[in-house]
Amino acid sequence: MKKTSRSRSREFYRSQKVIDLDVAREERKAKRAAQEEAKRKPQGRVQAKKQSKRRKAKALRRSLVFGAIFVVIFFMLGASIWNAVQLKAAENRAMARLEALELLRDSLREELSRVDSAEYIEEKARTDLHMIMPGEILYIVQENSINNVEKQQDPKGQEGGNGN
Repeated sequence: MKKTSRSRSREFYRSQKVIDLDVAREERKAKRAAQEEAKRKPQGRVQAKKQSKRRKAKALRRSLVFGAIFVVIFFMLGASIWNAVQLKAAENRAMARLEALELLRDSLREELSRVDSAEYIEEKARTDLHMIMPGEILYIVQENSINNVEKQQDPKGQEGGNGN
């Protein structure tokens, strides 16, 4: 393009032709106005339909792009809300576990304070180790035998399964 502009300027330089700048400006304005008018005014129904199809296709692409952007934003917001809900549920579970552990800690501290007492030692020896003091008799009652006795009684309160 540089060559054409140089050749034009050389051409005008060699021709010694006088150019009226105001007239040249008016000619360019008229030429530009004609080009703009040709762009605005369709040259027939076929070209109008082509432009209409192009506009529709452009509008469709634009709506698809905006729709895709909306869907992406929607899913991102949904994921972040889901994550927040999951974190809140995990926090609630952790707090419940913390409360249970604190209760256990308190009961263990209370038991630790009683461990050195003679009453506690005697209680643990009797219940857990089945120990007795000299001169005492230990009776062990099994739950299964009590249940069997209750099952053998008839509805009138008599013992025995045969009704005698």
